[in-house]
Amino acid sequence: MATLTTTVTETLTLNGQKYNSTQTKTISSITQCLKSVVTCNATESVLLTFADDATGIGTFDRHSVSYLRITNLDDTDYVTLAFKDGTASVYAVRVDAGSSFIMPVSNTSNEMPLMFATDDDATVDSMVQIDTITADAATGTVDVEVFLALNATTS
Repeated sequence: MATLTTTVTETLTLNGQKYNSTQTKTISSITQCLKSVVTCNATESVLLTFADDATGIGTFDRHSVSYLRITNLDDTDYVTLAFKDGTASVYAVRVDAGSSFIMPVSNTSNEMPLMFATDDDATVDSMVQIDTITADAATGTVDVEVFLALNATTS
């Protein structure tokens, strides 16, 4: 097992005043990691697939996800990430060129990582599990880097 340490650093000086911040998070018990660059085009492409009981190399156990980062490696175009339950988009986010989306993770070892999005009613008790994450480039092709850390093996 390994320990993943992530650090987000913000540095800003505005009118002579510094507004700097560094936040570090340590995640232990990492047993698997996926790091891959995927080329996305203007047609929606599946980046990741999740299930309760993962089967095969291409599907990950959603309960084992400890960290997820998707970075847009392009220098001009954005990519739209869609988080889906089955075939319906339940959450989408635009990731501009050079920016990253980082999925929040639980702060305790007994909580499942936050792999949920709300349905149309947007009430907390009607959250749905994410089955797929897709990417759709604004124009042309956009490379994204996917970094996924898991705390258990998939079968």
